[in-house]
Amino acid sequence: MSLVDVLREVVGIRTASTSTLYECRHCGTTLPADTEMCPTCGGEDVACYQF
Repeated sequence: MSLVDVLREVVGIRTASTSTLYECRHCGTTLPADTEMCPTCGGEDVACYQF
């Protein structure tokens, strides 16, 4: 297997899997997916980031 093939596999694995982060836009606390209100500051504006 060539170096290019190995790199393609590594890049393919990283781009195929995604992670999701939910975060309070007011204080930055990381939140579970089903949270509607931040338990730290009471903020209701939850951001969703997908990596």
